[in-house]
Amino acid sequence: MDYINLIHRKMGVPEKLSNLVHRISLEMCYSDYDFFNTAFITSVPVGKDLNNIHKEFFIWLLVDKDFGVINFATSDIGKMAIKDVADLLEKSLTNPVDRIKFLLSAKAARTVAANSFPPEFFPFFHGFPATCAIATAVCIAFGSVEAVNAAALVHGRGFYKRMFQKILVLLEA
Repeated sequence: MDYINLIHRKMGVPEKLSNLVHRISLEMCYSDYDFFNTAFITSVPVGKDLNNIHKEFFIWLLVDKDFGVINFATSDIGKMAIKDVADLLEKSLTNPVDRIKFLLSAKAARTVAANSFPPEFFPFFHGFPATCAIATAVCIAFGSVEAVNAAALVHGRGFYKRMFQKILVLLEA
């Protein structure tokens, strides 16, 4: 049985959270992979509503004062694009938000990222932390767990372990 099937179908973890956890675990070094998966499975609380954990995680990933990618944005418009996505996620914690708003926010953030560098540099996020920060917001607005990879480009590969720790904290809250 594959990992996503185990945590999603057998343990009742929402699919979006399952996919997020799986994406992070795939990027961790082998020695951390087993620890991460075991710690996650044993930390899933019984009876707790986990439907917003991925949103809370993404809000943290975007705008946390210590670890948020917003800290790497160099322009006001870049920070605004990241904050717009975080604000939509925050609103969606308590009220439904039309998917169109997320798509418009993603389009705006993508435009900011594309205008940050000449088009020939856009595919190469390495070395461009400000663009990677905005790319993280774009991925989140589009609903893609690839946001964790964009954030790791900003922070470095060791950040996957910090993301894992944050998910465990959110499960305990």
